[in-house]
Amino acid sequence: MTTLEHHVVYRDVLSREGADVDRFARAAIGRGPAAATITRTGARHGLSQRALIEEAASRVDPLLDVDMGDILVSGWRHHDSLVEAARRTTGSDDDEELDGPGTHEMTWTADPTIEVTVDGEVVHTVRVHLVAEAEVHDATALVAEGRLVALRSGDADIHARVDVDGQRVATGELRVNLPSSLDLGSGVELSSGE
Repeated sequence: MTTLEHHVVYRDVLSREGADVDRFARAAIGRGPAAATITRTGARHGLSQRALIEEAASRVDPLLDVDMGDILVSGWRHHDSLVEAARRTTGSDDDEELDGPGTHEMTWTADPTIEVTVDGEVVHTVRVHLVAEAEVHDATALVAEGRLVALRSGDADIHARVDVDGQRVATGELRVNLPSSLDLGSGVELSSGE
C-alpha cells in the first residue's frame, strides 16, 4: 500500500495497472476526425501525420502530474459536515472541531485541452478528461476557525481514468494510507460549493 507521505501523482494511480497513456493517447488522436484533419494540414506543410500525433500525445503525460493529496484535500473542501463545522467554528468560542471517522466519497474532474498547431494554425484541439474518484475511510478532519487545518489517519481507495478525444485511454486504482497527521498549515477554506 502506498502512503501519501510520499509524493503520489495522478500518473501513479494509472501506472499500477500498467497503463501506457502515451501509446493509447496516440491511438485515440490518430483515429476519427482528428486524424483526417491532422493528415491534410500536415501534408500541406510537409509534416507527417505521425509526427503531429506523437507531439500532441506527448503533451498528455505532463497533465498527469496532479498531486493526489491536493485532489483529496480539494474534495474535502465541499464536504457537508466540514462546511457545517466551519460555520460553527468561525467567530465562536468553539475554536476547533473534529469530524470523523467515517467514509467519505469525493470526485475530482479536470478537462484540459491541447492545441495542435502548424505554423500558428490550430488544426485540432485534443480534449482530455481526467476523473479521480476517492473513497476515504476512517479519516478524521480537524476544523479550526472556519478552515480545514489537518487530516489524521485513515486510508483512501482512488479510482482514476483518462479520456482523450472521447476515448478511454487509461484507468487505474490505488489504495493509499493517509499520513498519521497531515498538517495543512494555515488551513484550507471550506466551501458549500454555492
